[in-house]
Amino acid sequence: MSFRLPIRHRLLLGMTLAAMLSVGAYLWAAHREYRAGFPLDDAWIYQTFARTWATTGTWGLRADQPAAGATAPLWVLPMALVHKLWPDAGPVGAWLMGLGLLAAMALLVMREAQRDGLSLGASTALGLIFLLEWHLVWAALSGMETLAFGLLAWWVLRHLDREHPSWGKVGWLLGLGVWLRPEAVLLLLPWAWRVGWIPRFRERLRAFLATGFPLLVLLVLYVTVQLLLTGHPWPNTGQAKVMEYAAWREGPFLVRWLRMALPPLIGPGLLFLPWGLYGLVRHGRAWAWGEALWVLAHITAYAWRLPAPYQHGRYVMPIIPVLLWWGARGFIRWQQADGPKASGANPDDRWGWRVQTFTRFLAVFWVLGFWFLGMRAYAADTAFIESTLVDTARWVARHIPSNEEIAAHDIGALGYFASQPVVDLAGLVNPEVIPFLRDPVRLAAYLESRKVRYLVLFPDWYGPDFVYCSAVLHRARARGYPPEQAPDLVVYRWRPCPPGHR
Repeated sequence: MSFRLPIRHRLLLGMTLAAMLSVGAYLWAAHREYRAGFPLDDAWIYQTFARTWATTGTWGLRADQPAAGATAPLWVLPMALVHKLWPDAGPVGAWLMGLGLLAAMALLVMREAQRDGLSLGASTALGLIFLLEWHLVWAALSGMETLAFGLLAWWVLRHLDREHPSWGKVGWLLGLGVWLRPEAVLLLLPWAWRVGWIPRFRERLRAFLATGFPLLVLLVLYVTVQLLLTGHPWPNTGQAKVMEYAAWREGPFLVRWLRMALPPLIGPGLLFLPWGLYGLVRHGRAWAWGEALWVLAHITAYAWRLPAPYQHGRYVMPIIPVLLWWGARGFIRWQQADGPKASGANPDDRWGWRVQTFTRFLAVFWVLGFWFLGMRAYAADTAFIESTLVDTARWVARHIPSNEEIAAHDIGALGYFASQPVVDLAGLVNPEVIPFLRDPVRLAAYLESRKVRYLVLFPDWYGPDFVYCSAVLHRARARGYPPEQAPDLVVYRWRPCPPGHR
C-alpha cells in the first residue's frame, strides 16, 4: 500500500522546507562570520519590551521604566508569548516568526497566482522567487515587523484587486496594519481608488461602512491601549527618528526620493521592473493602479519625513512583495504566453526562442546571485551588531554596578543583556531628550543633571568634544566590515569637559 500526500500538502511541505533552507543558509552565514543574531539593534528593543511585558506586565524597557518606544505592538505581543512559554528563547522566537511569515507569503503567492490563471508550475516558480528575494529573507531574520507589514499590505491589495472585495476583511486588515506600522493608513489610498470604481452610490456607501467600522474599532483600541500603557496615544519612535535624521531632509526632494526608491530595486526588483509595468498595462484592471499609487505614496512619505535608506532601505522594504508580484508574475506570463513563442510552437522563430531562453536563465542567475550577495550582507550586518552592541552590553552587565545609569544612543542590546538603568539618548525610551537629541551641549547638560557616569557610544556620534574628557573603559572591535567602515563601540567613564577646556 503506497502512501502519497495530496498535492496541496506536498506544496505546503515543499515550500516550508524551501523557506527553511533559505533562512537557514543566512543564519549559517552569520554564524560563520561571527555569531548568529540580529542585523540591527532595534530588534533587541522589541525583544526587551516583549520580555518585560511577559515577566512583569509593564510596557517598557524595564519594570520601573514604562515607555512608548515600541512602534509595533502587534509584533511585540506574540514575542511576549514566546518569552512567557520559552524564557530562554532569545532571538529564536523572532527567527521562527520570520520563517513562518516567509513561508506563508510564498504559499499565499502561489494560491493567488493560481487563482489568477497561472499554472501550478508557474505559481511554484513565483513562490520560490519570493523565498529567494534577499531583502525578504533579510527582513524575516531581522527581528523586526518589516516582513509582517509587507505581507499584510500585499494581502490587502490582493483583496482590493478582486471583482467583489470583502470590505469587512479589508477593514480588519487595515486596522491590524496600524498595530504593525502607523503608516499603514496610507493603504487607504488604494482603498479609496478601488471604491471610486464602484458604479453605484449605495455599493460605495456599503463599502465605506463595512471597511470603516472594523478600522475605527481597531484604531480606538490602539489609542486606548497606548494611553493605558504609557499615557501617550502614539509611540514616540516616529518623532524621535524624524528629529534624529532632520539633517537628511535638507537635500533636494527628488534626490531624497530616489535615495529611498533605489534600495528595494537592488536585486530581483530591478530585473522584473519592466515586466511589472508591462503586467499593469497589459493585464491590470483599472483599479490595479491603486497599488502603484500606494508604492509611490509609501516612498514619498519617507522621502519627505524620514529619508533614511540605511539597512538596505528597511523602511521601504514592505513595497517589495507588491513589486515582485507584478514584476515576476508579468515576467512569467510573458514567458508563457505573451512573449516570443518556444521553438516547438513556431519552429522558424529561432530568435524568439533565444530571447526567451536567455531571459529565463538570466532571471534564475539574477535571483540566485542576489540571494548569495544578500547572504553576505546579512552576515556582515549581524557580525557588526553582535561584535559591537551585543558584546559591549554583555561587558557592561559584568563590569558596571547594577545601580548605575548607562547612557547610550543604541539601547536595544544594552537593555536586553544588561540590567542597569538605561538613559536613551535617541529618545525612544526617554522622550524628554527629543527636542535636543542632536545638540551635544544640551545632551551633556542633561546627562550631568542626571549624574550619569557611564556612556556607551560610537566615538564620532556627537563629535570629539562630547567624550574628550572621558576615560575609555572598554572598546569593542567591530566585525563584518572593513575597519574604515565599521567604527569601534566604546564604554566611557563619562565626565563633561569644563568650559574653555580647549
